[in-house]
Amino acid sequence: AMLETTAKFPSISNPEIDMLDKWKEINILIEGNPRYTGMAFYDSQGVGYNSKGKLVDNHEKDYMTGALHGKRGMMDPHTNMFGNLVANYAVPVFAPDGKQIGVISSVIEVTEMATSMQEIIIGKESHPMIVNKYSGVVVAHSDIEVLNEEKLLQDVVGEDFVNVAKDIQDGATNSIIYYDKTNQMNMAAAYCPIENTDWVVILIAPYSDF
Repeated sequence: AMLETTAKFPSISNPEIDMLDKWKEINILIEGNPRYTGMAFYDSQGVGYNSKGKLVDNHEKDYMTGALHGKRGMMDPHTNMFGNLVANYAVPVFAPDGKQIGVISSVIEVTEMATSMQEIIIGKESHPMIVNKYSGVVVAHSDIEVLNEEKLLQDVVGEDFVNVAKDIQDGATNSIIYYDKTNQMNMAAAYCPIENTDWVVILIAPYSDF
């Protein structure tokens, strides 16, 4: 939500203001925020200042593709050159007349994403997760080791859920009750895609919790 809000600032959406000045402003906003390791600002062609302030052409980056076409863009967690697990997130910037003039992107520490999942309780002690609906890779989870090991959805929740929730890949929003043979209990689950991304939020907890 922070990136979308920042993209609407008058000083950011004004096409007359220099791109470097915009880069400086958005990076001042995240000073002291451990969730972000850097912010970048690009023009509508994907050329601009990356999170380190270097002028680059990043239009071919996976997370930029959607953002350069007016949609949010995300890249699954990956290890950067410093050995840190991070994810990239990008949003389009529109001028007051509705014309896209650029993209803001950020590098987010995955440990902070894990913390966010830990803070949300489903049922008695379960937590939500976020999964890439095409690759099945878990991209946000309360257990950081799940992310470090790049585990798949079936590795985390088991085959029983995967077998009954096949419409996830179709972008479905659904709530189901299924039987988990491994834990020998009924489970309640719900899932919903995150708009303009390949990600889906999944909530699973024992049915007896409710």
